[in-house]
Amino acid sequence: MLFLREPVVKKMLLPFVFLLAFQGTSHGSDLDELKALQARSDAGPASPAVSSSSADQEAAAADWVAAGEKGYVNCLLTAFGQSTLPEIRVGGKSGIPSIVKAAEGNERVAAWAARLKFPYDRLSVTTVQAMLESVFSMESSTRGKLLTLLVADVGSSIAVIFYAEKEPDGGLKLTFLKAPNSK
Repeated sequence: MLFLREPVVKKMLLPFVFLLAFQGTSHGSDLDELKALQARSDAGPASPAVSSSSADQEAAAADWVAAGEKGYVNCLLTAFGQSTLPEIRVGGKSGIPSIVKAAEGNERVAAWAARLKFPYDRLSVTTVQAMLESVFSMESSTRGKLLTLLVADVGSSIAVIFYAEKEPDGGLKLTFLKAPNSK
């Protein structure tokens, strides 16, 4: 699914998750997949430029929030993939974690996340979880994987594999693995 690329890139507050068609299973180890994706990214065109204008950043933050659950899921993966957290839980007894919590250990991303004023109490846990399960291709499985690029605010990309696993309480446990030599 590519729905997470909304809103329009030129108005986007980066970092953001740039989803590719590398979902599901493939041959080779996860580390080999990450290295190959990072190499393709490094050799390809530069990531979209990032506006440093405060007005542009505030407008982009408002766009993500206006996108509701879609914007939340994108921002959650973006923040979590650049954090130092070993895992994060969504749904079940955990509810919807804040984007700031998902960015733990990365001050730059946490500052970005703090500008996102998601109405957490009005976001649908069911919708967020269904979107994540769809993105992770978990329709007939209790586990899923997503190979993707996180576009950092310096115009560089970081290859990441996110993993999702259904928990006994009905929620999802998310973990990730970054490409070697990424920050």
